[in-house]
Amino acid sequence: MAQSQFLFGSEQTDIYTTGSEVEGVIQPLDSPLEVGLSFGYTAAEDRISEQSAIIREWKPWVNFRFTNSGALRVDGSLIVLSKSDSRAWYDLDRGWRAGNNYKFNLSYISQISDNVSLNFYYRGLWIGDNFPRHEGLLEFTATL
Repeated sequence: MAQSQFLFGSEQTDIYTTGSEVEGVIQPLDSPLEVGLSFGYTAAEDRISEQSAIIREWKPWVNFRFTNSGALRVDGSLIVLSKSDSRAWYDLDRGWRAGNNYKFNLSYISQISDNVSLNFYYRGLWIGDNFPRHEGLLEFTATL
């Protein structure tokens, strides 16, 4: 189990950000499977107007390593924001909206031979009530 804490402050903006993250991983002995869950918490406070904003993020993931040919990773996030109408919010802005936001990632990495690999990445974003945004990448790499 890993835990980290951080604190940032700025005399110019009077906005202070604090946060914490906790992570747990389960991996059976001699198994190619790894399962984990992390929870992150970040808060920003505007000391002048006494407004604040809070981000909470739950992130489960699964990794599966194939014997000698590659790996598959699936993860997702639920990002919950308290509000977005304060100066403190702009310090935390990562493109999310107030309320529930979702992120889904899928990646497959395959080592075809010593010099050739094939990688596939997909990311889906559901930001607030907006339509989902889908991104993908297919990569073929040959090293000479």
